[in-house]
Amino acid sequence: MNIDDELERLLTQYRPVAPPPELRGRIVSLASNRSAEGFALLIEWLPAAAALLLAVLFYSFAVSARRDVAAAAAAIEAERKRQWTELTRTLGDGILARRLLDAEEQMVRRDVEQNPASMIRD
Repeated sequence: MNIDDELERLLTQYRPVAPPPELRGRIVSLASNRSAEGFALLIEWLPAAAALLLAVLFYSFAVSARRDVAAAAAAIEAERKRQWTELTRTLGDGILARRLLDAEEQMVRRDVEQNPASMIRD
């Protein structure tokens, strides 16, 4: 006799029985309690999720603002270099003119290091 046959013979001795009638009520009550608990858990996490969303939103605004400031600073620096080149040519392209412009550039850089807002003018 095969093990499968032996198992089949043992299982035929038992007849399946329906679950007890109160089991359905217990399962339904547990499911409804879980959905209420899940909703309560969602409500508890809602402020944290909103704070995270606001943090990401403000971070993206800050990145955009930094990009705008960097672009404005680059444009100002390019214009300043163009004006210096033009002024150097106007002053005769001599060593004295270049030294004066280098000194002015150093003063501007020192002012910007002390007060970065002074670089951006309306």
